[in-house]
Amino acid sequence: MAQHTPNQEQENNEDHKDWSVEGTSISLDEISHLIRNFNGLIEQFRGLSRTIFGSQPRETQQESKAVNLLRYEDLIQYFVEAKPDDLKISQGALIKEYKGSKYLILQIFLDKNYEIVSSSSGKPYGRRILAKKLDQELVDAFNGKEMIIVK
Repeated sequence: MAQHTPNQEQENNEDHKDWSVEGTSISLDEISHLIRNFNGLIEQFRGLSRTIFGSQPRETQQESKAVNLLRYEDLIQYFVEAKPDDLKISQGALIKEYKGSKYLILQIFLDKNYEIVSSSSGKPYGRRILAKKLDQELVDAFNGKEMIIVK
């Protein structure tokens, strides 16, 4: 049976200590939980994107489109100019999937609980864009991630 010295116990407990940043304390267990929740959120959005924008045509409030080059600036402009007059909307999300030789970008409007906001007729607000290329600013914004929350 292995014996632990006080130093080993202290090292083992280091993983469970609280971390403080600017007066906020969070444990490693809480960080792990947040990461699991975030990864779950990405999977939830993927599932919702298949439901909303999947292979079966379904009406949305905005049209889908295809472009050669998708620019970050154009996506942000859409969030500002095409934002529906729905008080529930507090943010948006960009979700990136690579499909063969093209990128599928889902652009959706969310409420404060990260739920997709739909019109009164049940049509979700958002669009999908199929792009051959992403501009460097958009590549940098995703930074290897699959989702960006835009507030």
